[in-house]
Amino acid sequence: MSQIRHASPRLAASPLGATALQQQLQCSPYCSVRQLICHVGQGRIVLRGTVPCFYLKQVAQALALKTVGVGLLHNDIEVGPE
Repeated sequence: MSQIRHASPRLAASPLGATALQQQLQCSPYCSVRQLICHVGQGRIVLRGTVPCFYLKQVAQALALKTVGVGLLHNDIEVGPE
């Protein structure tokens, strides 16, 4: 039997994790997602900014959870005019 291994380990809530997430956001095809900011606060990575629709908020959150892991992300993204 072969073991399933994840391609990359989850990053801890640290400046390194925030930097990795910021780099992932910069690769997004959506301008408003590329403009989001993430930083470390209270032991987790905080995602902040504004996107024009809930779909893009979900896109950013899914990318962030894939990068830093569940429980290490606080989503402060607002939906509204940019």
